[in-house]
Amino acid sequence: MKLSGEIAQPLITVNPSSIQFGLAFIGDPSLGVDGSVEITNIGSADLVITSKAIANGIPSTSDFSFVPGGSSALPCTVKANSGPGCTFKIRFIPHGTGDRSAELKFLTSPLWNLNIILHGIGDLALPLPTPPPIGAATDVLFCSAVPPAAGAAPVCTTAAPQSCAGAGELLLQTIPVTRAFGSNNPGVPFIPQPTVATAVLSGTLGPAVLEIMALGLGPPGTHSVILNSKTIGTITVPGSTLGNSQWGLATIAIPPALIPTAIFFPGVAPIGSAPTPLTNILAITPDAGNSGACIAVAWARLRIKAMSPVIMIHGMNSNGAFFSRQAIAGGVTLIGPPAAFTLGPTPGSFLAAGIPTDTSINLPGTASVAANAAILSTLIPGIVRSFGASDVHIVAHDKGGLDARAWLSVNAAIDKARAVAPFSVISFTTLSTPHQGTAAADLQVALAASVLEVLPVAALGALGFSVVNPAVLDLTTFAAPGLAAMSPLPTGVDYRSVGGDPDRNFNGLIQSRPLPDEYIAERIEQPTLAGMFAINPPATDVAVTSVYQFMFTTRTVVVTPVFIPIPVPPFFIEITVPTPVPGIPSLNDLLVTTSSALFSPSFSPLPAFVGASGVDHASVAGPRVGAAIIPLLVTTDTTKGGLR
Repeated sequence: MKLSGEIAQPLITVNPSSIQFGLAFIGDPSLGVDGSVEITNIGSADLVITSKAIANGIPSTSDFSFVPGGSSALPCTVKANSGPGCTFKIRFIPHGTGDRSAELKFLTSPLWNLNIILHGIGDLALPLPTPPPIGAATDVLFCSAVPPAAGAAPVCTTAAPQSCAGAGELLLQTIPVTRAFGSNNPGVPFIPQPTVATAVLSGTLGPAVLEIMALGLGPPGTHSVILNSKTIGTITVPGSTLGNSQWGLATIAIPPALIPTAIFFPGVAPIGSAPTPLTNILAITPDAGNSGACIAVAWARLRIKAMSPVIMIHGMNSNGAFFSRQAIAGGVTLIGPPAAFTLGPTPGSFLAAGIPTDTSINLPGTASVAANAAILSTLIPGIVRSFGASDVHIVAHDKGGLDARAWLSVNAAIDKARAVAPFSVISFTTLSTPHQGTAAADLQVALAASVLEVLPVAALGALGFSVVNPAVLDLTTFAAPGLAAMSPLPTGVDYRSVGGDPDRNFNGLIQSRPLPDEYIAERIEQPTLAGMFAINPPATDVAVTSVYQFMFTTRTVVVTPVFIPIPVPPFFIEITVPTPVPGIPSLNDLLVTTSSALFSPSFSPLPAFVGASGVDHASVAGPRVGAAIIPLLVTTDTTKGGLR
């Protein structure tokens, strides 16, 4: 007789396989987040858990702990055949900001590899907890420890009774700053980074306050505060001569003029990475008034209001550098009187306002709205993370506005809850985005279905509308409103739209001469148009005018059949032609009418840039428009972003 069998062994299931705690506030036990894991056994033998531990914390294992009384007692037997399991409860109380992780490890018999990932995110949104009593290891005691030499600073002691005679000794404490300051504008000629001084002057950075959790020793006293070698003022702390020692929060506003030199900010990190915190050195010289006072410090922190970054999304057949070429993101220009010109940031640009920007996104120029929205969902979270920010503004041009709104309608909730980089979009501004579509796209689609060309096709081709592709299909007056209807936008975001018209003298013609040159910016963006202009400027003016007048008079373009009789009746030949459908005369920027750009549900239309302030389809991303929308972005940020 042949006998066979199997060795009894456990088969363990872990639910969940990792514990995601989400967001928790630093150091406050009352706001700790709890999670649990259950271990069950569907095998044929029992498993005994003999020990448990939390290890390999990044950056600190102490962020995670077992909940007292909330776990199965050890040793714990996990019975075979889906018997009762063992449950363990873990609490997450972060001690710092950003990603925090560790491993929950178990030792078992028989040996089984049980390692469970723990992950959470620390936030500074609430005040730090009550500090420990004086003398704890986390205290920084600003007192001298040894008697002074003749003529040196007096001595402060912590022995009972405590005493301090004179200025004491200057001691240090470090304060990390995790929020980056700067911009990410690759792919263009060198553009300076925004400066802290400019941001402070324009109101996009500051005020800044230093908060110090302090305890007075001896009589009341005033103490000098120095940050990164800059004296920023003094704090006054109550004394403890009557045994009434109590921790209190001392605050000191950093003078705006000192912010650029007294606070060190990290630079923008590589996309996908968080900024490396930059250490700021706090020094306190005790007893500036020589009253005999001493001071102990439990912790210190900086509270800095800083404008949320602006992520810029380009349009069809373009790239991120477009916003620098047209100078709304940044640019360098001559500033000052003719006899004393200096190079400086272009007025009206984000650079001139000290606002951090990102123009790194380069989308496929002919891809559909849906395809580009999917790409944005992979790019934007990493960009936000590189700034160390939690709120962002979106500024999009042309079809980029449709791409961005499709992304936002689907991904806003997902990205806000994302464990890697939770963030919120607080404003969304579109520049000449055809929310209602454009007849220029209709014409190209109609031409693809026609056998006759009777409209300004060559000139439209020079403006970038020469090929029917998925991008053009999404820009038609038939498709674009439908896309908007299918992309409901989240609430809590300030939506704004901008449109323009290049006919700055209202003569119905688009001309390069006499000045002003009404389409110089569009020539920068369209090499074919620039080539035509180099050969024959007057003829190019006529061609561009034909496009302007076509857009002015045409609401949409349809395909119409035409029957042509032949000499021997009753035979006819049927051909199809693109037929413009007239509409209300509409100002336009050569490719998008102001009505299409401005009027869309949820968006607040801004006054159109027409007449003397007029813009073409490219210069709508210039400093003229920047000067108008920057104050609105700042207004949003003061209520919803980093300036609140």
